[in-house]
Amino acid sequence: DRVTIQASTVTDSNGYCELFVEDGTYTLVVFSSGHETLSKTVTVGPGTVATENISLTPRGMGTFTGTVTIAGAGSEQYATLSFRQTAGVDPIEAYSLNVRNGYSYSASLPYGDYTIVASSYGASTTSYIRSLTLGGTTTVDIGL
Repeated sequence: DRVTIQASTVTDSNGYCELFVEDGTYTLVVFSSGHETLSKTVTVGPGTVATENISLTPRGMGTFTGTVTIAGAGSEQYATLSFRQTAGVDPIEAYSLNVRNGYSYSASLPYGDYTIVASSYGASTTSYIRSLTLGGTTTVDIGL
């Protein structure tokens, strides 16, 4: 299970950004907390500049919570949690965080369906498919 990042950026206060990529066709994914994720195909030709004006639709939030347990590991070991959604045909990582073994986490995200991918050094990667409801809290305890 993987997420491919060809290039990434952050907008300025006016929502403007630039990406410098090689010629080709790309899936542009735009994510902003509290908004629907947008996915669109963009083609960049030799020596050209592609301009995309994008508007995101506001979307209500929900919260994932839970505790991370890594079998046989000490409290100093961490797990990485990757919260992924499908945008178009590709999964995108909407959010990620590192959580210490035995500790709890909380992640506020736009409501919808997610695959939570949990990984840690020396442990098998585990995936959880869960839905997040508008204004709700979904508890997902992570075991590795």
